[in-house]
Amino acid sequence: MKLKDKGELIRNTYRVKKVFPFVQGVLYYTDLLDREHPVLPSVRFIHALDARALMSRGKIEDLLLRDDDVFFPIRDAFIEEEVLYQVYRRLEGTLLAFHMIKNVPLDLQEALWLLRTIGAQLLRLYSHGHCTMVHPQNILITGAGSLRFLYGGPLGFIPKGGGLSEDPMGDELYDVFTLGALAYTMLTGHSPTANAIRVAPIRSIREDVPEELDQLISKSLSLTLSRRPRMTEFVEELSRIASNLENNSHNTIKSE
Repeated sequence: MKLKDKGELIRNTYRVKKVFPFVQGVLYYTDLLDREHPVLPSVRFIHALDARALMSRGKIEDLLLRDDDVFFPIRDAFIEEEVLYQVYRRLEGTLLAFHMIKNVPLDLQEALWLLRTIGAQLLRLYSHGHCTMVHPQNILITGAGSLRFLYGGPLGFIPKGGGLSEDPMGDELYDVFTLGALAYTMLTGHSPTANAIRVAPIRSIREDVPEELDQLISKSLSLTLSRRPRMTEFVEELSRIASNLENNSHNTIKSE
């Protein structure tokens, strides 16, 4: 895919100001050229993806029908010079990647909230036959206290890294692995895949993490697919752990 340089135009409508690497493709920060009001330019983020990587199970118009509570809304999608462009509506919030750079390792309660919310959003998009990529660059924390994915769409249409993106079960188990890897990094500040030989238990790095959470994340990172929990089990276990921590905190306060 040929990248646009600063100052170049997309569809003779959007002028590129900045180019950002992205988990899949690139993200352009652009000016929307308004011929009627040239002194009042508005900006748009546009995702660009090599259209030759698209698969057969879907069409471009389907991207405009994504669940806006799960994905950040798209105002337009089109192909130009073998590149699929997706024009986002105004992006508001903080990329999880930026938040983590500043704050890892995260507070235990915050990490649990983020992981449970991401898991719940994944379950919701599965019900629509869609997929996404669990990656800090692809998750936006909105001001309303919710999370949305940027990249995603119909399963079997958009490419998805190492995920088995035409097989719902394989796709889900891949998400379980990447969510577990994200959890590990949130809680330790380290990547579990940095050492290919052995992943150190989280509790060997951080003692305030409950044993059951350490074990859950360890199972999600298993190279044996049958050992990984399903996403529903993963989210339910996170909720149970969060509830236990909250109850223990209240009991501690009462005893004092």
